[in-house]
Amino acid sequence: MRVIEPSELWDKVRLPAVPDGQAVLEGLSDAENAFLNAALEVLRLIEKPQGLRRSTAGLNRIARNRFPEWKWEIGDVECIAHAWKIAGLPSLGDAIRGARKLPAHSGRVSYIRPKLRESAAIQIDDRNVLEAFRCTESVVKAASVTQSEWFVYRVAAITNYGRYMFDMLGIEPPSSSAVERLCISHNSNDSLKSSHA
Repeated sequence: MRVIEPSELWDKVRLPAVPDGQAVLEGLSDAENAFLNAALEVLRLIEKPQGLRRSTAGLNRIARNRFPEWKWEIGDVECIAHAWKIAGLPSLGDAIRGARKLPAHSGRVSYIRPKLRESAAIQIDDRNVLEAFRCTESVVKAASVTQSEWFVYRVAAITNYGRYMFDMLGIEPPSSSAVERLCISHNSNDSLKSSHA
């Protein structure tokens, strides 16, 4: 079983495809839609020509070089990449709308995460599990327990961005916040996440 650690999520998640051409989202101003399309240009740079994925720092570097007129900063690029890995265009749009609440000139994208509506986790046998996510919360809890035993939980969840199913490694069933964070995993049963398409 391959265990994906929290620090590896960016490299391991299956990112939604970036659409070709221009995009316009209802409810965004002209300036916000212009920013959205500039963000999509940045997202098109995620993959290197050899097929490897750039880190967010590398993405920021190339975005600053390719599009100097936007004066990209690492915080903006990290928020764009984070919002995109949740659900693609819908979550990026929400991150841009969320930036309206930020103080003037503090940023153009707001940090967001999926809002959990319901979830269920059952403990399963790990023999047939190919890939499991270990969340930060589990690692922290395990550090405070002397002889922690790890279990695999199959998690099904419904959020404001769709339905998810993934396997998680933990010492107990995952909390709501852990499930919210791991609903970006895009790792199992794509048909469950049809609202992402």
